[in-house]
Amino acid sequence: MGILIDPDKKTLTVYRSDREPTALVDGDVLTIPELFPGWELPIADLWPPVFE
Repeated sequence: MGILIDPDKKTLTVYRSDREPTALVDGDVLTIPELFPGWELPIADLWPPVFE
């Protein structure tokens, strides 16, 4: 398993040996049940807050 985080595009891609890569964006939730059952990370939480 590998995870590539691209802060410029605000995407996270999950690579698993048994399937095609999965791209996640804001609004998606990262789960890795085979390593961390029950754990979740909203993708939007990866990026710093934007102050206007």
